[in-house]
Amino acid sequence: MRKAVLMMLLAVASSSAAADWLWVGVRESTTTYFDFSTISRADNMAKLWKLIDYETSPAQNFTKPYKSHKERAEFDCEKRKMRHVALIFYSNNMGEGEAVFTENIPGAWTFHPAGSIDNFLLKIACGKE
Repeated sequence: MRKAVLMMLLAVASSSAAADWLWVGVRESTTTYFDFSTISRADNMAKLWKLIDYETSPAQNFTKPYKSHKERAEFDCEKRKMRHVALIFYSNNMGEGEAVFTENIPGAWTFHPAGSIDNFLLKIACGKE
């Protein structure tokens, strides 16, 4: 299982240019995109890849600065909640450059209010939009 997740992360990391990122919205100093072709659904669950692009490099959280990150988001369509299952932070904008940090540990489930970017992505992933 771990090997499969690592292979998936490497495949995504190497295919930045091939992704068809669709603009979702701007919040503060970040712009969010998603790749429609990465949506997968099974029962009441859905997943997609999203990209967060930073106007300026955020506060230093890692040993190297980053300007964007990709997130494999998982949605519970019935309970209307979301979590990340994989994260990759990049040195350049739009998921380009060096991968400075990766994580493939599922995060905590969270709820997002109506009108938020992540609530919109939940609707897209779950086929409600």
